[in-house]
Amino acid sequence: MYRLLCLDIDGTLLNSRHQITPGVKAAIQSAERSGCCVALVSARMPKGMRSLSQELGLKTPLLCYSGAFILDPAENVLWQKQIPADLVRTLWTHTRQQKLHL
Repeated sequence: MYRLLCLDIDGTLLNSRHQITPGVKAAIQSAERSGCCVALVSARMPKGMRSLSQELGLKTPLLCYSGAFILDPAENVLWQKQIPADLVRTLWTHTRQQKLHL
C-alpha cells in the first residue's frame, strides 16, 4: 500500500483540455479512502494550483515551483528555497548576452 501519491498537473492530472476527468477524480478518492495521502506537485505558482486542489478536496500541502515553495492547506509557508538576488542578476545578464530565454 502506498502512503503518499504526488501528482504533477499538466499532462498528468489534467487532460489535453486542461480538465480533471471523472475517472481521475474517482481514482484519487479511492487512493485517499485506502489511506494514501495525495499531493499536487508542479512548477506552477500557488495560484495556478489552489483551485485544482480544492476541486479534488485535498487536505495536503501544495508543492509549488517544482518543490521550492511548499504551502499547507491554510496557506502557511512550510518550506521555501529562494535563488539569491545576486545570482538571478548574473543569470539574467548572461542569458540576455547570449540571447537565451530565461
